[in-house]
Amino acid sequence: MKYTLILVINYYQRYISPYKGFHCAYANQYGGDSCSQAIKRILLNEGCIKSFHFSRSRFRNCRNANETLRRGNKLGSCDCLGEGTGQCAENCISNQISSVCDSFDCCSF
Repeated sequence: MKYTLILVINYYQRYISPYKGFHCAYANQYGGDSCSQAIKRILLNEGCIKSFHFSRSRFRNCRNANETLRRGNKLGSCDCLGEGTGQCAENCISNQISSVCDSFDCCSF
């Protein structure tokens, strides 16, 4: 089970993460590993049970970091025209989103 989960994380890191247009908010705010890398490390060292509990906590902390970064206006160059409107600024559409900007939070594709 552990190695199957590691394969899934590897797939995500290689084929999905580079194209989503933003970086892990937790890693951006605090430094260190991204969520996927940290969870993979815990999986390898501690196993599935501990990694499950760690991942829940980490994702909660990442969401909080994202909210903190948004409040601090540290999102880089992503300018969405309004949450839920489906209208995105040019740089969101062109995938030139920097930092932790999650275009899925404000743009419906």
